[in-house]
Amino acid sequence: MFAPGSIDAAGTSEEGIVRERTVRMNWVWVGAFVLCGVMAAGEAATPAATADLKFNEMFTMPVGPLGLTPSTRLRALDGKRVRIVGYMVQQEPATPGMFLLSPLPVVAGDEDESLADDIPANAVLVRLPTATKNKLRGQAGLVRVTGVLHVGLSTDTASGRSAAASLEADAATTRALLQVAHTGARPVKPHP
Repeated sequence: MFAPGSIDAAGTSEEGIVRERTVRMNWVWVGAFVLCGVMAAGEAATPAATADLKFNEMFTMPVGPLGLTPSTRLRALDGKRVRIVGYMVQQEPATPGMFLLSPLPVVAGDEDESLADDIPANAVLVRLPTATKNKLRGQAGLVRVTGVLHVGLSTDTASGRSAAASLEADAATTRALLQVAHTGARPVKPHP
């Protein structure tokens, strides 16, 4: 290390190096605070009327003698704007303009299982109204979808799979999903 007041071979003093490191660390902290502010502003831009829905809130538990029944919360959110996080079901062939969202990663194949596959009963059929010709392949990892929830049996006519609820994705969600489908990269949160 340096002796007090010494200068190294490049002509840099110990005080200069310490000052440079301090300035760099200050910029790191400023950047972190700005990033936190941008993320908070992005969350604040989400309409207050958007309710978070979790898969475990969809049906009354325990299951009764009549089978699965929609929960009070699910019925109350019918026709309202919701946000739900889940996994896109890996489905071959993919259906244009829609996909199934599941609480866990699932692969649905028609070759050996047909409609007797492992898709959970609380999977949601997501419709992309502005992308009816686009086929979305299942994306790895969690996906957050926002849109209007519709409670009641919805069927994907191409595959024959049904869901107890469907969600009509909003334009921002559709754009983000299409960006991921075309580039293979996760979308970047836009700055406000």
